[in-house]
Amino acid sequence: GSLLSWDHSPTEQLAVVVHRCANAMLAEVVVVGGVDASPESVPPRTIAVDGRVEYCKPQVAFLADGRILARLNLAGDLKTSSGLDMANPPHVIHGLWTIRVSGKHGQDLIEPVSACESWAHGSYDVCSGSYGSGHGVKEGFVLDHERKHVAFTARAQTAETLADE
Repeated sequence: GSLLSWDHSPTEQLAVVVHRCANAMLAEVVVVGGVDASPESVPPRTIAVDGRVEYCKPQVAFLADGRILARLNLAGDLKTSSGLDMANPPHVIHGLWTIRVSGKHGQDLIEPVSACESWAHGSYDVCSGSYGSGHGVKEGFVLDHERKHVAFTARAQTAETLADE
């Protein structure tokens, strides 16, 4: 596995990491304690699974209100276990999501972000960088300094843009 993305919360002693699993097709989005948090206060916990890491690298960033903005190929049934059967990869929905992390034992709230009003969520792909090359756009979300606005690129999904389906 490898670390694909991470960020720290501006409101709590939390960090979020995206860990690519050993099978290289899945990645777990894991909440952990921040730098000053004790391991007992925030035990590591998987809050989402990206089901197609090779399609577009998952990204995460905390917003000003403490929610996590995630660019994921989210498993359609919102499973949070990396033990998914890769002989039968899960159906995924590409796009932007917000995740409101609950307390230690609560239920997290995952909601789609409507990035393009004229397209249904999941009918377009969102990239946290750029589909072009050679212009210096970096990987990862581009957030304003207040963490309230994000820049991204989007394109309609077609059979040609989804090489894995």
